[in-house]
Amino acid sequence: MIPERIPFEEAIHEPLLLKRTWVSLSGPQQVMLKALYGLPLDTEEERFHWSVLQGGAKFDDLGFPVTPVNEISYTPIEFHAAWAILGRRSGKSDKFLSFVLAYETSMGGHMRYVAKRQKCRSFIVAQKLPLAQAILDEFVMGIFDESPILKNEVEKSNADGILLKNGHVLAPSPPTRRSFRGFAVPIVACDEVGFWYSEEEAANPDYEVIRAVEYAQIQFPDHKLLGASTPWSKEGILWAAHNAGTNGNKLSSDDEDKERFRNTVVFHAPTPALENPILDRRWFSKTQLKDPDAYIREVRAQFVDAVSGMFPETLLSEAIKGAPQWRPALPRPGHPEDLKPFYVAALDPAFRKDKFAFCIGHYEPDRGFVQDWVQSWKPVKGISLNPAVILDEIAKKIKEYHVVNVFSDQYQLEALKELALDRNFVIQGQDFTANSKARIYGSFQTLLRTNRAYLLNNKEQQQELLGIEKHVGSGGNVRIGARVGNHDDLATVVVLCANKVIGLVPVVPKDSSSYVQELSMHDKCMKQIIRKRRKRQRRR
Repeated sequence: MIPERIPFEEAIHEPLLLKRTWVSLSGPQQVMLKALYGLPLDTEEERFHWSVLQGGAKFDDLGFPVTPVNEISYTPIEFHAAWAILGRRSGKSDKFLSFVLAYETSMGGHMRYVAKRQKCRSFIVAQKLPLAQAILDEFVMGIFDESPILKNEVEKSNADGILLKNGHVLAPSPPTRRSFRGFAVPIVACDEVGFWYSEEEAANPDYEVIRAVEYAQIQFPDHKLLGASTPWSKEGILWAAHNAGTNGNKLSSDDEDKERFRNTVVFHAPTPALENPILDRRWFSKTQLKDPDAYIREVRAQFVDAVSGMFPETLLSEAIKGAPQWRPALPRPGHPEDLKPFYVAALDPAFRKDKFAFCIGHYEPDRGFVQDWVQSWKPVKGISLNPAVILDEIAKKIKEYHVVNVFSDQYQLEALKELALDRNFVIQGQDFTANSKARIYGSFQTLLRTNRAYLLNNKEQQQELLGIEKHVGSGGNVRIGARVGNHDDLATVVVLCANKVIGLVPVVPKDSSSYVQELSMHDKCMKQIIRKRRKRQRRR
C-alpha cells in the first residue's frame, strides 16, 4: 500500500513503478505529461515539442510541423487542469489520460484527504459507458500490469471499475451531472469531450458536467481535471479551451473566462506531431486522399464550422460544364446497342406546398454518374397537385428510358405505389433517416470531388444544391437540409438517383464458370409488378 504522494518525476524513472510504460511513449507524449506536472524540459527536442503543442508551429498539408518553429517559452508549473486537442491515433486515451489515471490513483496520496471509512473515487468519463470501461480494462490495467509493484496494488477489476488496495476506486462513467454528486473525486479524465452534448437544452450539457466535477474536487489540493478529444464543431467546452489557451493567455485581461482557465494547460496538435510510430507519411497521404474534409478534422485536429455549405459552387460548376438541359436515351450516334446503360429514376413526391420532383440517370464506367432528365411540378396556390396526372407523365418518360427502378425518398407511399403499379412500374421507398441522409448526400459529395458526376444544366437544381447545408451538432450529430425558406426537392432526387445508380453497378465475378447469376433488379421488379397485379385481380 502506497499512502503518501510519490513525486511524478520519481515514478517515471523508477523501473519498479512507471518507467517501463514511460519509455514506450513518444517524445511529444512525454512532454505533455512533463508539462502537466511542472517538470523541466531539458533538451532542445523537448522544447521543440512544447512549442508545437502550444501553437508555435506551421504544418504542411498532412499535418507535419514545418521548421523553423516559433519557440514558445516554458515555465515549469504543475497544472490542475489539462485539455488535449489532438488528432486521431495520437495517444489521447491510451497514453495521456490512462497514464495520469494510473499514477494518480496508485501514487497520488489522495486518501489522506478523505474520511477514515470513505472511498476515494476517480472517474474516466466517456460519451458511451462501454468505451469508458474499455479504457480502464485495456489501457489503465495494462499500465498497472507493466509495473512489478503496481500490479499487486489492484484488489479487483471488473466492469464496475478498478479497486486498489489503498481504497481508491477508479470507475467508468457517462457524462452526467449526477455521476459525481456525493463522492470525493480527486481525478476526472474526460474522453472525446468534443463530442459531448453542449446545447443548453440537452439533459447534461458539457459545461454542467464539468461544473459538477469541479465541486467534487474541492477538498483535494492535488486534484486533476483532464479532457482529451479530437475536435468537432466550434462550440462547447473544448472549443472554449482552444480559444483560451494555456493559462488563458489567448484571452484579454478583462475577459470573464480568463480566471476560469488559470492553472490550465492546453495542448493542440495534429496526429503527425505526436509521432505515433505505427503511422508513416504514406498512411497519412493515403488517408487524406480518401476523404480530405474528414482528414482536416480527424487528423489535422481542426474545428469545423457548425453550419457549412454541402456542395461548393466550384464543384457544381465543373459537374455541369458544357452540359445540355437533358440527354436522350441511349443508344445515340457512337453508342452501339450493347452499350445501352441501365437507367435509374428517383422521385420526391409532394402535393400541396413543395414541388414534386423527378430525375433519371445512368452509370458510365469512364465517367461515373450521368444525369439524363430532371423535372418538377409546382402546385398552384389553392390547388393541390394531382398525382395520377404526374405519374402518367412519369410513366411515359421511364418507358422512353426503359426504367423499371423508381426510388422515392419517402418510405410509406402505399397509395402512390398502387397508382404506379397501374402504370407498369414500381416505386421503391428509401427511408430517409438522419444517418442515411447524411450517407447519401456524403456519397454524392464524393462523386463531385472526384469528377464522377455529370449533371444537367438546370439552374433551379443548381440553386437547390448550393443551398444544402451541413449542420454539425454536439454529440457527433450531423444534419443535412436546405437553408431556411429554401426547397430541396430537386437536390434530393439527384443525390438519391446518383446513390442508387452507383449502388446498382453490376460486379462481374472473376471466375464466371462457377458463377450462378442472380436475378437482376429489372427482373426482381417485374416479378413484383406481376405478383401485385395478380393479387389485385384476385381481390376483384
